Amino acid sequence: MNFKVMKTIVLKSVMSMMFLFGIAVVVSVCTGTEVSAAKIIDNGDYTYEVLEDGKSAAIKNYKGESLYVSLPSRVEDYTVTEVSSSAFMSNHTIKELEICDTIKKIDSNAFAECTALQKLQIPGNVEIIGDSAFQNCTELSSLTIYDGTKRIGHYAFAGCISLGELKLPNHLEEIGDYAFFNCSSLENVSIPNGIESFGGYALEGTKWIKNQKSEFVIVGDGILIKYNSDKKYISLSDKVKTIGKYSFAENKSVNTVLVSPETKKIESSAFENCTALEVVRIHPDSVEEINSRAFYDCKSLNNITLPNSIAKIDKHTFGNCEGLEMITIPSNVITVSEGAFEGCIQLENLTIMGGLQNIETDAFKDCKNLRRIIFPTTLRKIQKSAFSNCSSLTRVEFNSDIMLEPLAFTDCVNISEAVFYVNIKELQPNAFENSPMLTLYSDNNYYLQEYAEKNKIQNDHIKNLAEYQDKGNIPVEPPKEVSGFSGTYTLIVVMIIIVDIALVVLFSFYIIFVVPNGRHSRQTTIRVPRGGKYSKRPTPRNQNRSSRTPPRTK
Repeated sequence: MNFKVMKTIVLKSVMSMMFLFGIAVVVSVCTGTEVSAAKIIDNGDYTYEVLEDGKSAAIKNYKGESLYVSLPSRVEDYTVTEVSSSAFMSNHTIKELEICDTIKKIDSNAFAECTALQKLQIPGNVEIIGDSAFQNCTELSSLTIYDGTKRIGHYAFAGCISLGELKLPNHLEEIGDYAFFNCSSLENVSIPNGIESFGGYALEGTKWIKNQKSEFVIVGDGILIKYNSDKKYISLSDKVKTIGKYSFAENKSVNTVLVSPETKKIESSAFENCTALEVVRIHPDSVEEINSRAFYDCKSLNNITLPNSIAKIDKHTFGNCEGLEMITIPSNVITVSEGAFEGCIQLENLTIMGGLQNIETDAFKDCKNLRRIIFPTTLRKIQKSAFSNCSSLTRVEFNSDIMLEPLAFTDCVNISEAVFYVNIKELQPNAFENSPMLTLYSDNNYYLQEYAEKNKIQNDHIKNLAEYQDKGNIPVEPPKEVSGFSGTYTLIVVMIIIVDIALVVLFSFYIIFVVPNGRHSRQTTIRVPRGGKYSKRPTPRNQNRSSRTPPRTK
């Protein structure tokens, strides 16, 4: 069959199959996927939405104008278990609200801006009071929350300026940030000892917080929620088990903090923007958790030793700590999170102990004074822009089979030595983008050679470096010795392989094209008289040309 005809048939067949496959996919999607809209029930003053379990419903909207409202427990065959987000929001007529014993959740903004609401009882069956659920109910003066509620969300009762007394339930587990913020009349507050989490500024702007005269305002089981002094030197009480959110935030006087051995947790933004803070002393085996932004924007902080007991450095924990010059990542830390040390422009000495596995996005971005980094054998991944714009960085050493994501070391304009003591498996094409002085060093690693060629990186030497000579910037131990072939032997091996491949190709060409033609040329024809006529007979292969007998002639 003609080659062009065969090619046309094959192409048409492939296109037909693709077309049929596309039709099948569309049909299966259209017929096999059912999009079921939620069932809405309009019943009197209420609109309900049937929930996914098919047995319960939520109050979606209230259209009535009653002064006294008692929430219904059932609609048709469904049990009412929730009040949906914004269901009663901005109602200006309800003065008193009764919540039935089937409701388990009051969603965000459910009764926000109900400016006429004066009296409220929340039964124990309501487990969750959502964010801003009763925010800015300015006339609310009587509030009772019965035992059973587990969580009060962020801003849940913020701006309830008429509320004067608050008794929280015994088994309450969590109060969100700003939960009772700016409840300016709130003076009497009862907080259970067993509460596990107390939100930042939860009682800020109340009479109760203003009346606290103690240096350390402690609630629940040792949660410090506010520091009430202007001392420069602070030694935390043994009663403090948790340094709560915003407890020192914005303080402009504190210079030195000694953390008690009994303290186990430093919560988010605990010391955020403490511009005078320079020294933090933490017992080596005390604090187990330091949350996000705990020391964010502490521009004067220059001396802190992280405890061995923490497993993670959270997001932006030390972001913009411009005075921080040295830090040691303890061996129990598995992850340095996003932006953890971003903007630490004076950070020069970074020591990473074995144990670290992941360095996340922007973790050390803009650390302009870093010069040399030795990564441990445990490290598995350095994410996007983790060390971007570390403009003084000159040398990095990798001791593990690591994955470098795009732009991991972008704009490190002075980096000249990237040393891989273990063969790397994944190195993104622009991991070292805009690093014009970079040379890659490795032990017999073809992958790096290929990377260097593709990215036009100076790659005169792909070999083990001589022992690092410390110039006084960072006191470190010399890199471990690694056995292997040098770059010269690598080049010889590569040349041998290339020559072998060329020979194989030439031999294959000879077998495929030359030999058949040669055979054809040796197929001679001799004429042998047979019955007065000549017949054709091929000459045997092994017959010697010189011994052939010419045909007889008449």
